[in-house]
Amino acid sequence: MADLPLKPPLQKPPGYKDHNTTATSSSSASTATHLPPPLRPKPRPPSSYKPKKRKRNCCRTCCCIFCFLILFLIVVAALALALFYLLYDPKLPVFHLLAFRISSFKVSTTPDGSFLDSQVSIRVEFKNPNEKLSIKYGKIEYDVTVGQATEFGRRELAGFTQGRRSTTTVKAEAAVKNKMLAVEDGGRLLSKFQSKALEVKVEAETEVGVVVQGWGLGPITVKLDCESKLKNIDGGDMPTCNINLLRWINIRG
Repeated sequence: MADLPLKPPLQKPPGYKDHNTTATSSSSASTATHLPPPLRPKPRPPSSYKPKKRKRNCCRTCCCIFCFLILFLIVVAALALALFYLLYDPKLPVFHLLAFRISSFKVSTTPDGSFLDSQVSIRVEFKNPNEKLSIKYGKIEYDVTVGQATEFGRRELAGFTQGRRSTTTVKAEAAVKNKMLAVEDGGRLLSKFQSKALEVKVEAETEVGVVVQGWGLGPITVKLDCESKLKNIDGGDMPTCNINLLRWINIRG
C-alpha cells in the first residue's frame, strides 16, 4: 500500500503567542533577575597584623570606687571635726617668756679670738585656755641664743600634762664655757649686755596633744619662738611666743 503523503504543518496566524513558551521564558527571566549577587571574598589581613584587645572596664570601675571612698572619708572627717569644734570649742595654748636671767656673762679676748662664759636661767609660761580639754606635752627640746647668733646648745626637759584652764611655768637653764666668738662679736656682746640692749631668744620644740575624757588625740609637732631684749624683760615685759604648727603654719604672738 502506497504511503500517504505527509500533511504540511499548519501555519500559525499572525499575532499568535504560545503561552507555554512565554511562561517558561518569563519564569527564567524572573529567576535570573532575582538571583542574589555573588559574594565577594573578604580581604585577609597581613600575617603581621594583630588586632588590639578591648580594655575591660575593670580599671575604670576600681578608680570610681576609690574616688568615692576618698570623698566619703573626707566628708566624714569634716563632719567629725565640725562636731568636735561644736562640742569642745578647742583653743590653742598660749606661751609667754616670763624671765630671762643672766647670772654670769664674761667675754675674754685673746690673740686667738674671743671666748664667752655665761650662765642663764629662763622661765616660760604655758597657758591652757580650754574649759573642756587637757593638753599633753611631749619632751621639750630648747635652745637659748644671745645676740644675733650665739647659741648655748640644745637641751631637753621632760614633758607633762596640763589640766583645763590652768597655767604652768616651766623653768630651764643653759650655760656655755669657752665658746669661741669672732673678735668683733665679743666686744659687741659685752657692750650690749652692759647696756641691757642684748637680744635674747628662746626656741623650743615639742609635741602637743589633747586629752578628751581620758582619750588622747594627736600629737602634732609645735615649735615656739620667744624673743625680746634683755631690758624689756627686766622691765616686766612678757613677750608672747610665736607658734609654728606642722612646720608650715605660723601664728604670731
